[in-house]
Amino acid sequence: YSPDFIQYGKKKVILANGTYWHIKHVNRENMARKEIEDIERKPYEEVGYKVLHIWEDENEVEMKNKIESFYHD
Repeated sequence: YSPDFIQYGKKKVILANGTYWHIKHVNRENMARKEIEDIERKPYEEVGYKVLHIWEDENEVEMKNKIESFYHD
């Protein structure tokens, strides 16, 4: 996997997922978002990174708050 945003000093990554590619097109096993996030998160956590998932259909204000909270944590 390749993160969409990375902060090396704090070892944090953000994975921005679109519903078309992650839910409709690629997800042939009908996995829930949580399952997809768990699979994508694992390689980063194994090397000590914290991971934030955001989805294109999330509320913009809530998404902004999640990102700010994640980076200021």
